[in-house]
Order: sequence, then structure tokens, then C-alpha cells
Amino acid sequence: MLDPDFGQLDVPLREITELNTQVRILSVISHLLRTLGRQSLPEEIIKRDLIEWSSTQESLDVDYCRRTGKLTNNRKPTAAFRRYLTFAKALGLVENIGRAYRRSRLGTPLSALLQSDDSNTVTLSDKEKIFYFLILLWRDADPILCLLDRISTEPSRGTRQLDLQREFQDLYQIRLKARIEHSSGERARQIMLTRLTAITSKWTNPEKYAEHIVPPRLEWLKDIGILRLDHERSKTCYFSRDFLDLYRLLPKIASTVTYVTDEWIWGSFMGFLGRHLLSEPYRLWNEVPAVERKGYLASLLEQAFAVFTIHRVPRIPLTTSFIYIVIRLSVDHRVIVDFKRLQDYLANKYRLGDRRYQIRVSPRENESYLVAMTV
Repeated sequence: MLDPDFGQLDVPLREITELNTQVRILSVISHLLRTLGRQSLPEEIIKRDLIEWSSTQESLDVDYCRRTGKLTNNRKPTAAFRRYLTFAKALGLVENIGRAYRRSRLGTPLSALLQSDDSNTVTLSDKEKIFYFLILLWRDADPILCLLDRISTEPSRGTRQLDLQREFQDLYQIRLKARIEHSSGERARQIMLTRLTAITSKWTNPEKYAEHIVPPRLEWLKDIGILRLDHERSKTCYFSRDFLDLYRLLPKIASTVTYVTDEWIWGSFMGFLGRHLLSEPYRLWNEVPAVERKGYLASLLEQAFAVFTIHRVPRIPLTTSFIYIVIRLSVDHRVIVDFKRLQDYLANKYRLGDRRYQIRVSPRENESYLVAMTV
């Protein structure tokens, strides 16, 4: 059911390769989406707005002042801005025509979620945390899970960032070999084999390469709430709260290698992550009375059609609208439902008030829609 913007079932490699070590603060991407809104803006205007935001954060947030990856240092621009633009494109959240940028279809649900939040700080909201972890698993699961696999081996003592950088080449080679062995497609195997060869032969200084791989991802996972980083102990990494117990539930393709497919993300992600990020009380979808479910969905479907409808045609992209609805359900109403369960719930021309909703799936995944019909 996932659109091509989000991935394939037999993904050759989930890895963002164009990454600089300065790209460590996810809230910069959120403010980029806030700045763009529904517009297409020149790079110069975007930069001016983000620099102003960063300067404000420096005066308000002591922790931001200490972080690598700031857009400003003592209110003067750093070299990080263009690197964040590149990262936002790699995530699939923005697209550009020349030097003008606009949000992509995948960036639309984040933009809509940000509109329902008044906060404009460096600290991520629960909605942002869920969205970013979802997108990072789609786009970057291989290096992220590689790091989590290693950190899981020393949950009490913690794992130093420097050790992760020193070991990353070997750890990633093990992962790629396991992925190649379990891949069903020849094209996928060839792509991963090419990447494995490059890591083995071209990384003449593996620790130096890892500086652009390990620190940014550790900072993202800290911002999302998956990791704790102890800066007084050489940036030692620990799982936060009860995440180790949840980590052990991730599917594995080898004894030390976890991996998630699109089917797992579509059918299990929210139940998996929601229980970690959301403090109790919360309820699972099947624990909510039918009348209450209808009330929540009637409101959120109406809002989703207001946000995602284009040219007044009563249909909206299925995956992006589901991201919006599922995250709003979890954070605003404390109800956890996976994408697949919601899809099944709406599968049979679901009626709410004077509207009937129908899922229309096309052989081309990027043409799957949720349609509203007046009855």
C-alpha cells in the first residue's frame, strides 16, 4: 500500500548517503517546513528565515548553543544551512526547481502536523518524533538499525560514540552481507554488493568516514527519544527508558542484525513506537468503543480532506493522509492504531454522516487514494 515516495517491499538499501556531520538537529527540518508552508520559495529567503530562527534559539536555549550543527554561532551563519537542505531532499520532504524549494507530497503531513502545534522550539513534539522515526526507518533503516544493534549489546554499561565510529565499517559489512543473503531480488543484491565493495575498498580511513555517519544519527535518535547521550562520559549512548525491551521485538534477519520491511512498518510501527513514546494512559484501537472511534475518525477525516485535497477533487493520497490521521489519533486522542488496521477499518465504503469513504488502490502505487462521496 505504500507509495513509491516511501519505498519498495524489497528495498535494495535504506541509507541516506549524502550526509554531513553537521546535520544533527531535526528541528531545523521542521522549521524549514514551517517556512515553506504551501509556497515555493527562493533559497535566499529560506536561509534568511532559518538564520533568524537559529539566532532566536541561541538566546533562548542553552542546550542549542552547545550543539554541533547549529545554523548560527553567536548569531553569525555557519556552513550548515545548505547541508540541511540536502538532507531534507534526501528524506524526500522537499523538492526543488533550480534554487526554489517547496514541500514534497511526503513533506505535506509533517507540515500539517506542525500547523496543529504552536511550539517552534528545538525540542521535538511527540508528533514530530513519531513522524521522523517513521521516515528515518523508510529512508535510513540500515545505518540506524546497525547502530541500535551494536548499542543493544551493552545496554547497562553503554556504548561510546568513538567506539561506534571505530567499529562501524565492520558492523556495516556484517549487515550488508546478511541483507544480501536474505534478498530475493537480483537487482537488490547487486546494489548492496556494490555498496559493500565500496565500503571495503574505498574507505581508506574508516573512522573519518564514520564521523559523517555515526554522530548525526545518534543525535537524531536522541531527539526522537530512542537514545540518551551522556556527554560527560565521552558521549556514551544508552537506550532511553524501556526501549531495550521494545528493540528486542524488532524482526531479525540474522542473530545480530535487525531489519524492518514496509509490511512491518505499515502493520506494526505505531504499536511498536507508540507504546514507547506516549506516556500512559493510552488505548489500542480495538479497546476503543465503536461510537468513539467513529467520532474521532469523522473529525480527522474531515480535517485530512481539508489539508490534502487538491483542485477541489474529493480524493486525497492514501499514505500521506494515513500518516496524518494515525499520528493525530495517537497524540491528540491517545489512541494507537497501525496503518494496516486503519486501512482494513476503512476498506468497505465506510460511512460517516453524509459522506462515504472508499479506498481506491491503483496498480501504480502512487495513484492510491482515499475518496469521499456524498450520500
